[in-house]
Amino acid sequence: MNLRPDDIVWLFDGRGGMQRVLADLVGGLMVSVQQLMPPSALHTFDDPFSAMAADSTFNARDEVTGVRLSRLFPRHLTPEHDREGQEWEGLVRARSVATHSNAGAVLADIEESGAVVPVRESKVNAWLQTLGSLRAVWHADLVGSDAPNAVATPKQLDENPTLATLLDWLAYMIEDLLATRDACVRAGTGIDITEFEDWE
Repeated sequence: MNLRPDDIVWLFDGRGGMQRVLADLVGGLMVSVQQLMPPSALHTFDDPFSAMAADSTFNARDEVTGVRLSRLFPRHLTPEHDREGQEWEGLVRARSVATHSNAGAVLADIEESGAVVPVRESKVNAWLQTLGSLRAVWHADLVGSDAPNAVATPKQLDENPTLATLLDWLAYMIEDLLATRDACVRAGTGIDITEFEDWE
């Protein structure tokens, strides 16, 4: 897979204020998952023992409240198989740190670019994970359920047209990113943005 120039495999079109919309959504996601991250992931400690002591009193699973976070951090084992919740605790900690890191990478791309954001091959996973997380939490908000197979009713769609449009937009971006990246991989080259004139 030879990807050049500069390994750009997708362009996020943030013109018309959509750049700011996505930045706000990604920033909100980061704030939401930050409360689930162990103290050692948020702060600098003088020594490892201080970090361990801070983490030992922290229960990330206690912060998983509401359908949005419950959708992102489901309890994969029943209480009978995870009586003290340690398996779930580990999952919440690891996934929250990964989600925060991916979202931070996406936000950096957005803030460092103009209205049209070039996405490089090295950042594709971060973008896909972040867009997928955003779609999952807002879908849960629309349907009022953290069930992954929950489907919005016609009434819910009619009552929340803006949210329904947001979900369609996020789904479109995921599909477009995948399709464009696949085309670049098959062609063996990235997108040459020097070919675009007045693209801002």
